[in-house]
Order: sequence, then structure tokens, then C-alpha cells
Amino acid sequence: MKRTIPWRLLCFFIIFTAALWYPVRKIREYEFPAVPPEEFRFRVTGVDPNDLFRGRYIVLHIPVPELTTTDLNAAGYRFIVLERDPEGFAKPTVLLRQIDPERSCLRIRYSGVRRDWKGNRPLNTGRHIFHFPFTRFYLNEEIAPVAERLLNKAKRAELAVLVYPNGNYAVRELYLDGVPVREAVRRARN
Repeated sequence: MKRTIPWRLLCFFIIFTAALWYPVRKIREYEFPAVPPEEFRFRVTGVDPNDLFRGRYIVLHIPVPELTTTDLNAAGYRFIVLERDPEGFAKPTVLLRQIDPERSCLRIRYSGVRRDWKGNRPLNTGRHIFHFPFTRFYLNEEIAPVAERLLNKAKRAELAVLVYPNGNYAVRELYLDGVPVREAVRRARN
């Protein structure tokens, strides 16, 4: 019986190391990337729902431009190429099935193509339907209602997102009229 104790410890150590490997790899990937991420800003509007399990957060509505296509059976798109418009906001331009290392690509949720119609006659064109993966901005429960009111009153609301070379993202900050949301809430309370 005493011989099995070292084997059990070894098995426990292997399982513990395997379970710890994935989170450590992800943290390292985001905190110390080989190529620094590029920051893009998106125009947003928001609503403040109250979820019993997730607490308070702001649901972000990001206007998604419609990209036209003639391929009505399009499927399998996983990335979108981002560029900047003249005002400095992110502008999706091209959908890709695989990441392009030369351009800034963001992983998206692709839903398919919506066919264009003229009256009751279908046309040979359509529009891609896709969604950005970031739709929520979590805040402390005490400041979320104030932040939501400020977001609805803001003339310019933008979400700063870091886009990594592998297509992943990290939401950096929500800005209301050029001020970070937590700072805007602090100013509104004083």
C-alpha cells in the first residue's frame, strides 16, 4: 500500500499541471504577446440590464455596417479585417475564413447572408450578417445605473478594444465624451 502513494502523488501532480497549463498559457498570451495588440475604437450605445446571476452590466450596441456579397451561400467566415475611418473609428472591410497576418483581423460570430429583395423578386446580391464578440461592459453594481444614464446622455461614446494578431480581443475601456466611464461616474457623483 505504501508503494502506491508515490504513484498517486505523481498522477496528482501531472493532472494538476495539465489543469493549470491552459489558464497560464492564456494569461501569458494576453499579458505578454509576441506582437503588441492594436487598439481600435468602436462607436457604441448602451442599455443597463439587471441579471440575477451576472449582476449589473451595460449591454453595448455596436452599429455593424452591412457588407454586400454576390455569394448567397457564403459560410465559414470567422474573421473580419478592421481599418480606421476618417474619424479614427474601426471600420470592418472584408470577411475572411482564415486570419491574414498582414492585416488587423478580429474573430467574429458569423450568421450567414441575408438576400436582397426588390418587391417580391429576389436579387442576386445579399448582405453578410455578423456580430462582434464584445457586447457587454461589466461594472460594479453600484455604479452601473449611473454609468448607463451617462452613456445615454453622452454625445460621443466609444469602446476601446485591443485586437491581437491571432484575432482575439480584450476590451480596454469605455469612454463617454472622451473620459473613461469610471472617471465620468466619479465626477457625476461629486
